Amino acid sequence: MSDPKPKLREALKVLNDYYAVLAKQIADEVVEHKEDFSEEAFGQAENIIEKYARQVNELGVIYGVLRWEAWMDKDKPEGREPLARDEFRCFGCGEVIESKDSACKLCGWTWR
Repeated sequence: MSDPKPKLREALKVLNDYYAVLAKQIADEVVEHKEDFSEEAFGQAENIIEKYARQVNELGVIYGVLRWEAWMDKDKPEGREPLARDEFRCFGCGEVIESKDSACKLCGWTWR
């Protein structure tokens, strides 16, 4: 049987990209209906929030399951060597993330 970890990690990267697309859709719709988010009127605001909250929540659950399986058995680096300036340790897999990177190159984890 082949190692499923690469496919799991690829799926995580795909979901990470999808999350960015979803965030843009949310932003576009909120800006489009910004008058509904004012204190005086809540027209479409509740519908928009409900619609995207469900999607984001479901995406988070699926992402969490895949992330757990993708990194469950992986040996994390011990981190004994000091990181260089503007380098950070990934909380997902332990890989080094440079400050210019928007996400971990190995697992797709991001703090943004």
